[in-house]
Amino acid sequence: MTKKIRPFLVLIFLFVSVYKVETATITIDTLDPGVSLTVNNTIASEGSVFYFTDGRTVELKTSYNGKTYIDVIESNYDINISVHAVDYSTHPGKIIYLDTDLNYTPYDIFIITSSDASNIFEFDFSSPPASDAVKIIGFHAMVPYAQINKLG
Repeated sequence: MTKKIRPFLVLIFLFVSVYKVETATITIDTLDPGVSLTVNNTIASEGSVFYFTDGRTVELKTSYNGKTYIDVIESNYDINISVHAVDYSTHPGKIIYLDTDLNYTPYDIFIITSSDASNIFEFDFSSPPASDAVKIIGFHAMVPYAQINKLG
């Protein structure tokens, strides 16, 4: 009986090896206070992990202060996502640095809101990544006037 089972097991192993589906992992890191996030309509929280087949379209729906923002990516490799959100009731009076003021990490989503039109909201990096490109999934600046400097 062992001789009959062995070829069957080898055949199953070969089938699984040839048709292995590659997956990409999306891990949710930081969600700033007041932010809610869904990943393909599934509620996410800090520490949530999602698995997708390579190349699958992923919808990230972020809500903050009663507004919803949608970003769409294609899952091709493992990433960690953080969502940074801030509402400036008054202009901070300086450049807003994505790295030092808003804690940038690769593959972030940024939501910046304000109704204060007293000055231009200027966005930049204090120290742009020297060895890698800046990677931002979504940048939503809902402010009266904005300037985004070259980020890398």
